[in-house]
Amino acid sequence: MIAGVLVGMQTYPAYEDDDVVNAIDNTILWIFTFEIFVKVWSEGLAPWRYADWRVNKEWKWNHFDFIIVLFCMPFLKSVTDGNAAVLRLMRLARLMKILKKVPQLQMIVMGLLGGLSR
Repeated sequence: MIAGVLVGMQTYPAYEDDDVVNAIDNTILWIFTFEIFVKVWSEGLAPWRYADWRVNKEWKWNHFDFIIVLFCMPFLKSVTDGNAAVLRLMRLARLMKILKKVPQLQMIVMGLLGGLSR
């Protein structure tokens, strides 16, 4: 959620190049990067299983996470050409994984969305 707030803040010119906002954003990026390395490392002597669709049920999410983190890296900012904010926002889609696994949380979110639509 912090990543979403940061993307919103960076749409304002005053916060676009703010050092604190950029530092927090980079910290979040490195946390996501660390998570990917831990997932790959946890596969032990078969790190390719992280992305293998035959043995890993979450291979789509793993590919999604890897691509988002890769294109948010500072050395690829010229490739994304200003669309990094959209990519950072897409990291929030990972919350959908949690919603699918925790039915109580899914019920709360659906209730909140239902309340917003009225």
